[in-house]
Amino acid sequence: MAGESGTGTILFGLCALVLSGVGLSSLVHHRAEFFAANQGARQESTDSEDRRMALLSRKQRLQDEFDALSSQAETFRELHRRARDNAVRVAGLRGRSDELERACGQLAREFADYRARARDQTWRRAAGERIGTLALPNGRQFTGVTIVRITEQGMEISHDDGRARLPRAALGPAWQERFQWQDQPEAGTGPR
Repeated sequence: MAGESGTGTILFGLCALVLSGVGLSSLVHHRAEFFAANQGARQESTDSEDRRMALLSRKQRLQDEFDALSSQAETFRELHRRARDNAVRVAGLRGRSDELERACGQLAREFADYRARARDQTWRRAAGERIGTLALPNGRQFTGVTIVRITEQGMEISHDDGRARLPRAALGPAWQERFQWQDQPEAGTGPR
C-alpha cells in the first residue's frame, strides 16, 4: 500500500494543484472583473461629476436669467400700472376736452352774436353823423358829408352834390375797422 499511497498523494496533490489553479484562475478572473468594474465605476463617477458640474453651471445660468426676468417683470408691472393710470387720466382729459370744446363753441357763438349786435348798434348810431369832408384812398373827395346808412355792402352818404353809395372796399382801413368789415367777406362773395 505504500506504493498506492504515493499515487493517492500524487493524485491528491494534482487535484489540489488543479483546484488551486482553478481557484487562482477564478481569483485572477474576478480580480480582473473587479478592476474593470472599478475602472467603469471610476469613469461613471467622473462622468457623473462632469454632468453634475454642467447641471450646476446650467442651474446658475437659469437662476441669473430668472433674476433678470424677475427684475424685468417688476419693471413691467410698474409700467403696466402707469399705463392703466395714464389710460384713466387720458379718458378724463378726453372728457374734459369734450367739455371745453363744447364750451368754446358756445363762447364762439355768444361772441359772434355779441359782435353782430355791437356792429349793428355801431351801424345804426352812425346814421345821421356829419363828417364834413370824406377822402377816399383812390383820391376822390366828398364835402358836406352826412352818413345816411351803413350796410354789409358799404356806406350810403349824402353830400353837397347829392347822394352816393360807397362800397366798403372803396373806403380806407379806419372805416373798415370802425364798421367791422375787415373780418367779413364782401356781400355776395361769401359761402352760400
